[in-house]
Amino acid sequence: GLRDANGVEDFVAQVNARTEILDQRQRSPANLRAVDIEVGQRVRVWTDGVLMESAPPQVKATRIIVLQNGKAGESLCGQ
Repeated sequence: GLRDANGVEDFVAQVNARTEILDQRQRSPANLRAVDIEVGQRVRVWTDGVLMESAPPQVKATRIIVLQNGKAGESLCGQ
């Protein structure tokens, strides 16, 4: 499942019109839309700091960066 930098597994990141989504896989980072993120891509997610206690936990994403390659401790985009 999804795992954040603190080892929390299976959380949902909510995206809205103000969420900045960048693609770091290109030489010059490009803006993306939420629909451009694919299952299995490694991402880093910034949040507004609020964790909604639900199953699974939910956060509001303020920024998402699609990483060039997978790195330990990064979140994995799931379904």
